[in-house]
Amino acid sequence: MKAQILTTIIFLESLSIFTCNFIIKSDDFTDGSRLQKRFTPLGQDVNPSLKWENPPEGTKSFALICEDPDCPIGLFTHWAVKNIHKDKREIGNGEKVGYEIRNSWGLKRYKGPRPPSGTHRYYFRLYALSVDNLEARNIKELRKEINEYKIGETSIMGKFSSVRQLAKKRKGW
Repeated sequence: MKAQILTTIIFLESLSIFTCNFIIKSDDFTDGSRLQKRFTPLGQDVNPSLKWENPPEGTKSFALICEDPDCPIGLFTHWAVKNIHKDKREIGNGEKVGYEIRNSWGLKRYKGPRPPSGTHRYYFRLYALSVDNLEARNIKELRKEINEYKIGETSIMGKFSSVRQLAKKRKGW
């Protein structure tokens, strides 16, 4: 009986059914909370700090994408970074790591939230990869390579409201 249970556990582990507790967090915001103005073009426009732990075994590099799924024109990328070293476990405010891919603004850097209306969600998705380096030259190629080499994924989401929405809140509307 014990041998059968052990065999089942080994089989389930080989199918990656068990989670590895790969998590991302920030000292600047909690999952689902409001992003501070300093992380937007209305402030310093620097990226929030990010920290992660427990990447899957076999991780050889990381990639990071920050995107807004609520943009009226479709999924909008604010930041895309590839080839983050496997030993890296945090990114400080404004820190450059890895190789940045052009975002939806056409810039090779972080460009923070400034939604045209309403409140938008901004997902910071970190991918653990089974290769040292990705060759992607644009966001489409980056997504394709991430899907090919991804062995783990974690995310944290922050929200930010449009200037008009913030003004309404201040006036009590």
